[in-house]
Amino acid sequence: MLLAPAVALILLIGGGAVLGSVLFRSLAVTSSSILRQTKTGWEPVPAPLGVHVRTFRISGRGTVWALGYTYKPALSRWDGAHWQSYRNADFGIQKHGLDGDFALDGEDLWAPTPEGMLHWNGQQWQCYREAPAGAGASVVAGDGQVWVIDETGTLSHFENGKWKSGKVILAGVNWGELEKEDMHHRSPALSRTADGALWLNWRGLWRLHGETWSRIPTQDGELIGTTSDRLWFRYASGLRSLSEDGNHWTAYPAAPAKVYTVASSGDRLWFASETGPLELNGATWRLVALPKNLESGFCEVVAAPDGTLWVMPLAAASRTVRYVLLAAFVLALAILAVVVWTLWRLHRRRLDQHRLVTQAVQHATGDVPVELEQGERRLSRGGPLSGILWILGAIFGYALLYHYWPKAPIWIIPLIGAALHLGITFQQSLVKRKAQPYDPIGPGSPSRYDWGKTWKAGAGGLVILLFIYSRHIPLLKYLPSNTLWIFVAISIGYNALLKFLTNRALRRVDYDGALATVRWFYFYNPSGMEPLRMMGHFLLLAGRYREAEDALRRSLVGSHATHSYATALEYLGDALLEQGRYGEAMRSYEGALHAFAWHRRAYRGMAEMLLRQGIDPQKALEYVEKIRDLSNLSWIQRQQNGNSLDDYWSLQAWALAACGRSSEVQPAIDKALHATAKHPADLAATHHRCGMALQILGNRKAAAQHLQQAATLDPHGRRGTLALAAIRERDVWDRASA
Repeated sequence: MLLAPAVALILLIGGGAVLGSVLFRSLAVTSSSILRQTKTGWEPVPAPLGVHVRTFRISGRGTVWALGYTYKPALSRWDGAHWQSYRNADFGIQKHGLDGDFALDGEDLWAPTPEGMLHWNGQQWQCYREAPAGAGASVVAGDGQVWVIDETGTLSHFENGKWKSGKVILAGVNWGELEKEDMHHRSPALSRTADGALWLNWRGLWRLHGETWSRIPTQDGELIGTTSDRLWFRYASGLRSLSEDGNHWTAYPAAPAKVYTVASSGDRLWFASETGPLELNGATWRLVALPKNLESGFCEVVAAPDGTLWVMPLAAASRTVRYVLLAAFVLALAILAVVVWTLWRLHRRRLDQHRLVTQAVQHATGDVPVELEQGERRLSRGGPLSGILWILGAIFGYALLYHYWPKAPIWIIPLIGAALHLGITFQQSLVKRKAQPYDPIGPGSPSRYDWGKTWKAGAGGLVILLFIYSRHIPLLKYLPSNTLWIFVAISIGYNALLKFLTNRALRRVDYDGALATVRWFYFYNPSGMEPLRMMGHFLLLAGRYREAEDALRRSLVGSHATHSYATALEYLGDALLEQGRYGEAMRSYEGALHAFAWHRRAYRGMAEMLLRQGIDPQKALEYVEKIRDLSNLSWIQRQQNGNSLDDYWSLQAWALAACGRSSEVQPAIDKALHATAKHPADLAATHHRCGMALQILGNRKAAAQHLQQAATLDPHGRRGTLALAAIRERDVWDRASA
């Protein structure tokens, strides 16, 4: 059912890998090259190997420094012949790489990091840990001095070998309000003009006079860069520049495209724009022609001290890249469509399986539990769209919360999603009971709702949330950081311990102990499907058939149509079989097979029921053969059928004896005994069936030995009781014949 979407998804992923390779090669050609303009044209400078350059600077002696998008390597230096890349170990820092800004002062380089200010003195690196800078830091340098500011408003100044740090004080501005504003706000940006003046662009334009910052009116223009003696601003009406003394404005005609950054050398001005590098000559704009293999697009422009222009395409400018990106977008949509298709088919399969289980339960019991009805309605209304709406609901909830709580952290989003899921689960688990004729009227009558399942869903979901977000809850901060894995380990260990204790009790033939263990472990929801199914099985093994029937009928209460329904219906058939209600037992077995056709275990009860009645032994033998027919089953389905060799050979021996094929009976008995695990209940079942086979053949002595062995192994349980009944029946016939 899922083969077609799986094949489509594999093909699309393979196509994505090929497309990614083409895109990588295209980007390597177009966007990872740096071009230097010479008298004869453009000369390419190879980009650092394995680095996608994000920005670069040129020192007074022509050394090129390039900063990549990745931290390893983070910074590379071109000496005119080759690149040398530097890593965190070279900087003397441990975790944090460069955040995206650096400044040159002659041949010295300065770069801020959260662990300190990095300095390259022309020969080696040094990290000044007394001057760390947080995210979004901006740095300028000149004349042996360095200034760096981060988003918290902390300004650090380096002069005469010493650092001095303090909070920037701006009139009418509160740095603490930064976190309450839009999350996409601009970070503070420093600039420096040739006269040594320091400028700050944040909530307006500011100029430092001694120790005081004064605001410069800019009429809401956007600062795009600084040349030696001017600051450049972009307005909707065009371009304007401000003199370094902050008093004189000059207007220029609007550029033919939106401009972003500026570079200068002497009287020449270049601007990075959406269509490529633009040169401004007084009142005239000119597009600088790039090589023919590169189409116009946004480029970063840098002017070297010798007056040459350097250009680096920041966006993939070639036509090939545009086509590849378009193809990648279409491919992403196709993959998304296949994923939705797969989820939808999974949803349809779940719905079909749920309807099969509903039909099976109705066939076996004559009624449909409320849980199954509600589960089908929920599945019919749900699907992949419900999951998408759940995710969108979490995002919308965070946006609404952020409006009233600007400091809301991002990790709140999954918490909101989990809370929504918990609320929906809580609501869906609140099952309204069907009114029964025997329900009392008035005070003391049963609740309209089954609160057991709701308590389980609510408490379980709350525990998961507490474990995941324990670090953010003051009372739970003592828990270690890996609480989620601890919770998973506890869950696995909880189930493993339950299985170990119940198996140990069964090996002692202590059915009451096994029942008590189940009640202890499921104290929070004893009326759930799983504990009732387990208790029904143990009651069946103990020979308490009416109690087993009651527990198994009450176990058919799950809203999810899992394989537990098949197991419960099989055990219910066994309980009805032992009460002589063969018609009801057959319907229960048929229901298990109808819901899960691969559940071969139900054929055991069907075969034994025919053999008990002494009718149609050939049909019983056919049922036995189906127990081992595991062809066309998945690995998981084979595992869920369990190891049934003991049941297969012991039932085959019984059926062969009933069919008169006496020569084949003893080999089947030998194989059954060899295949049976050393477990009292299993051994008792094998000996009982072998004894019944030998009784049919008239081998009374051997039959008595097997039946007596079954009674000894399971004296008060199902198989021991059946073996004792067979012995007494034989004795009655022996006395009657005498």
